Amino acid sequence: MPRAWWIGALTNWTPRDLTVKADFLGAGGFTMKSCEDGPNAANEGTDHVVKETQLTKDSKFTIRMAQGGGFAAVVRKGR
Repeated sequence: MPRAWWIGALTNWTPRDLTVKADFLGAGGFTMKSCEDGPNAANEGTDHVVKETQLTKDSKFTIRMAQGGGFAAVVRKGR
């Protein structure tokens, strides 16, 4: 079983929302640390938000990307 999963996404000049199922995870709890586009990212390229989210294999999460934006996260076992 991998020690960590890395997730990355980027978009062109079209804003996008992606829904991701966490069914690739095994049993138990996981923590996702992510760097995401902030609320003003479409106008200010440095606007970002760092989050920590708890996941299980039954979780779904949404990646919201501003135009020209992106998303990066690492998921590790444990809470």
